[in-house]
Amino acid sequence: MERIHGCGINSLDIEPIEGRHMLSGGSDGVVLLYDLENFIRKPCYMCKAICSIGRSHSDVHKYSIETMQWYPHDTGMFASSSFDKTLKIWDTNTLQPSGLFHFDGTVYSHHMSPVATKHCLIAVGTKSPKVQLCDLKSGSCSHILQGHRQEVLVVSWSLCHDYILAAG
Repeated sequence: MERIHGCGINSLDIEPIEGRHMLSGGSDGVVLLYDLENFIRKPCYMCKAICSIGRSHSDVHKYSIETMQWYPHDTGMFASSSFDKTLKIWDTNTLQPSGLFHFDGTVYSHHMSPVATKHCLIAVGTKSPKVQLCDLKSGSCSHILQGHRQEVLVVSWSLCHDYILAAG
């Protein structure tokens, strides 16, 4: 991989459609998009970063990115969540946010269902003991799931069922 991040990398995600592009989120709030294609067809090759949302970008995260995820059904969109208390939905083609969700506490993780066909919900775990569900269709936080006693560090939708979510 071409070394561009000046600090630690907290999250990676390879797009599920072709497996060709990878997102990288750093502890400095920087997002990088890599092309994994091996054009030279040799066993050792350098994957190049093809674009970035760097420190000079007006919409860069202010603090550490904790989770990066491609939209499961289309590579034209991805999401990033950060210690800056935000979840951002990005247009891959313009590298501009198309959606923004603010939270009261630090955002530790988010996850979109890889199999859902009846909803466009993103589960978000924060410093709050509640899991929040953000609806991409309405652009609002549509549900709050209670039950935890402390912060929610991780959320993950089922790989088989639309409405099963795990949180810890």
